[in-house]
Amino acid sequence: MWVDKEKIGLDEYADEQGADVIRAKIKVDYDGSPQNGRIYDGIERNNDGTYTAIEVKSGPSARPDYNSAGSTQRQFDDSVNAGTPAHGKLDGDPVVITHVEVRYVP
Repeated sequence: MWVDKEKIGLDEYADEQGADVIRAKIKVDYDGSPQNGRIYDGIERNNDGTYTAIEVKSGPSARPDYNSAGSTQRQFDDSVNAGTPAHGKLDGDPVVITHVEVRYVP
C-alpha cells in the first residue's frame, strides 16, 4: 500500500512542478547529521547540477510524526533546506541534495 502512496506523491510532484523525477532511493548524509543518513523517495536534478529530494509521507500519523519536536527526519531536512548539503551517490555518480520537498498523501 505504501508503494502506491509513494507513486501518487511523486506523480503529483512531477505534474505540479513539471519535473523529471528520478525514482531511485539513494542514501545521503552530511557531517553531524541527527541520524545515520537519509533515504528519500525520489530526487529531481536542479539547473545548477544539485538535486532536490522528494519525501512522500502518508497515513494519518505521518504529518504529526514528521513535525514532532524529536523527528530526526525533519531535523535533517531542515538542515538541508537551511544550507547544509547532503551527499550521496546515484549509479556511482556524486549527488548533492540542496533542497527537500515533503509531500503528504492521505
